[in-house]
Amino acid sequence: MTNREAEFIVLGDILYNNEIMPDIMDIVTPEDFSSVATQRYFQAMVYLYQDGQPIDPVSIMDMVDKLGKVPDLQEDIMEMINLGNPRSFANMIKTKARMR
Repeated sequence: MTNREAEFIVLGDILYNNEIMPDIMDIVTPEDFSSVATQRYFQAMVYLYQDGQPIDPVSIMDMVDKLGKVPDLQEDIMEMINLGNPRSFANMIKTKARMR
């Protein structure tokens, strides 16, 4: 499994279940993600969560557009929803980030 796949799983699982956001935020930061696009998607999720707004595809795209245009990853992320334990994949992202 690549780090990109782990990132998509974490992002997809957050979309599927917003309640896991605090657990994921305890492990990773936007800077831990490997590309500008996945960093912005996660940052959008953080902002939405902190503002008490739902984390859904429309809200994320609106926030991502405010943060700066990046490729649309929604389809890739949606394919990875709920494929694993998001905490273990978040730990994988953090480990890879420390190696960069």
